Amino acid sequence: MTTKRVLVIDDDQGFRDFARDAVLTKGWTVETAANGVEGCQAFLRFKPDIVVLDIVMPKMDGFEVLNWMAKERTDCRIIVLTGFNPSYAMMAEQLGEAKGLAHLTLLNKPVRLSALITAMEQ
Repeated sequence: MTTKRVLVIDDDQGFRDFARDAVLTKGWTVETAANGVEGCQAFLRFKPDIVVLDIVMPKMDGFEVLNWMAKERTDCRIIVLTGFNPSYAMMAEQLGEAKGLAHLTLLNKPVRLSALITAMEQ
């Protein structure tokens, strides 16, 4: 069994802890970042298989991170989360498709543990 590498980028410490714990229950490796700037730095260093990405964050939001990841030509799985307006999820999906991000999953906050794990296992 291959150990997956998961990067969680979210400004909410409680959610980062929740997602980290979910990843660890699978025996995978995890790293977290509190905003998009830290997330991009961690992405280059950590080389994740899966990115769990919040949309609304300070310094660099999830849309900017998606654009950046497209420029990096990533093929990792991206799980986009938003607890705000549902149209943000649709905008993220459209952006991902337009930028060639093939492995994009959308989840609305609050997210259930089972839904998060299922999205990571796809």
